[in-house]
Amino acid sequence: MVEVEWNELVFSSADNLLQQLEKIAHKRFPDDQQLADQAFNEALATLSANNWQILKAYQGKSSPKGYLIVTFRNTIEDYARKRFGRLRPPEDVKRKGAVWLEIYNRLVLEKQLEPTIIDAIIAQTALSAADVQNVIRTIKQLTTQKPEMGLLIKTIRLWKICRARLLTIRITLLSDVLYWNVLDISWPAY
Repeated sequence: MVEVEWNELVFSSADNLLQQLEKIAHKRFPDDQQLADQAFNEALATLSANNWQILKAYQGKSSPKGYLIVTFRNTIEDYARKRFGRLRPPEDVKRKGAVWLEIYNRLVLEKQLEPTIIDAIIAQTALSAADVQNVIRTIKQLTTQKPEMGLLIKTIRLWKICRARLLTIRITLLSDVLYWNVLDISWPAY
């Protein structure tokens, strides 16, 4: 491990690293200034805890500044997961790919406004505003659909009946095995 004075690196005004880290937090939460500030403060407190213990894993394979920025981004993501949870996207969204997952995360988890999502996705991809709007509409439909309770109850009842019948079949087979073993007769071909 390589020794780095993390406190000096972060708070020195030569690199403006503190401003870069703040920019990362605001880019991650563009709709909510207060949330971005909270995330920045939480991430910085987490990194600086115990004399920058998290950053002691630095091995010198990259620049200290680059390592700090990547670790800070990861800490911001940890904060977002802790704050908003980690909902699982529907299978249809997963199958559509990374852009759909990004839109899902921004829309459902982070509760960003649609114009902000559209602007961010247009900047990252070759999708048009109309395409992004259609994806948003589809994701909203997928996440608001609720199963019919009647169908759910019927499914549960059917499952209970099947389970009871399987149990009966197992007992019957078990008694057949015991019967054939007791009589010392070879197994019949089923």
